[in-house]
Amino acid sequence: VRKALKVNANALTLYANLALIYIEEGKLDLAKFILTKALNTIEGAENNAYLHAVLGRVYYLQEHFLDARESLELAVKLDPTLVPPRVYLSECYLDNRSYQKIVDTLEPARKLDPSIVAVHMNLGIAYRGLERLDEARKSYEQVLSLDPLQTDAYLNLAVLEGDFNKEYTKAISILDTYRSQGGARVDVADEWSAYFAEQQSDIVDSWSGDYRSAGRSLRRGKSKMITCLMLELLAVQSIPPPFSPGELEKESPLP
Repeated sequence: VRKALKVNANALTLYANLALIYIEEGKLDLAKFILTKALNTIEGAENNAYLHAVLGRVYYLQEHFLDARESLELAVKLDPTLVPPRVYLSECYLDNRSYQKIVDTLEPARKLDPSIVAVHMNLGIAYRGLERLDEARKSYEQVLSLDPLQTDAYLNLAVLEGDFNKEYTKAISILDTYRSQGGARVDVADEWSAYFAEQQSDIVDSWSGDYRSAGRSLRRGKSKMITCLMLELLAVQSIPPPFSPGELEKESPLP
């Protein structure tokens, strides 16, 4: 990429690819430098959606979240058919629990490219937040259909079935599957299994009026809420970004 830039210093896609390499190497300042250089010096670069999309990703990784959102929203506006900035933008919205914005951003992405796992995972989280539970389940199941190694989908399915649908036996079974499939966060799965087993026991023993049952639920409540938030964030972080170095093989046309 660096040699190619010496031959054609105005090739915008080469700048984007070089920045992606720097991102993979953890050199975020260099990635930001190469992108801002292109945007500020090459005629027409300000209208290139790829550059703004990758710059938005850099801002996000640097925890400059407002700048990230602005760059990614601009990328989507410049090229509504480009899927990766929609995925990145959904992560920004997820941080603020802006579930409807996630749905509005990712449903078109799902139509454009239904093969991207992150689209379905983030849609599942958003649907669950909006209590569109059937759609959430289908999204998580689609994640596993596309990539059975994305075991975080099992955790999210378990939360959906147990915490929302009160299907405790089903939720515990899903957590067992998560462990058998090699899920890494066994401690989280164990905490949820214990919680669902407790809730199931309360129903069987008809302890609904017992203060001991209420006390246990209250003690678990804070931990459960934090764990749910962790699942949302970690599920997204476990998914490889849809852009990768070398993916942008052809120069995107300038408007």
